[in-house]
Amino acid sequence: MIIGFSTTDKIMSRIIRWFTRSKASHSYILVSIAGEPIVIHSNQHGVNCDHYKKFKKGKKIVKEYKLLISAEEEKQATALALRLLDRPYDFLSIVGFGWVLINKMFGRKTGNPFPNRSAYQCSEFALAIARKAKLEGFDDFNRELVSPEDLIDAMEINQKAKEI
Repeated sequence: MIIGFSTTDKIMSRIIRWFTRSKASHSYILVSIAGEPIVIHSNQHGVNCDHYKKFKKGKKIVKEYKLLISAEEEKQATALALRLLDRPYDFLSIVGFGWVLINKMFGRKTGNPFPNRSAYQCSEFALAIARKAKLEGFDDFNRELVSPEDLIDAMEINQKAKEI
């Protein structure tokens, strides 16, 4: 299993990178299903999957990390990803995250006013998978406030992940 990070030149991607001060605007996982590389991620259509070859078109892969986990941990994480398919995209959480970041610019600390436990944006999804894979250091993140850059930083120092 791989946890990856990507970006595009599209305006929304640029806005996300600017607000989060991130190199990436999107998080995903890559698994092998019947020998085929499949990306499972959350985008405007909700949690869904694409063939890796199709997914990469028009995107820049920023970083990918091979998870150094047991077969059982990988099975559990993949099973969670598959159970989350078709969950809706967490649009309100993105708005709330923007609210938090704007307040932060003015020195004010606030929480996300729109938490939603049944919908996922891409970083929430990747965080859930990292937690299920029992990666160290991922339990401290607030689900509604995690960015791709937060996850990249955590992956960089994680003993159970290797950049590829």
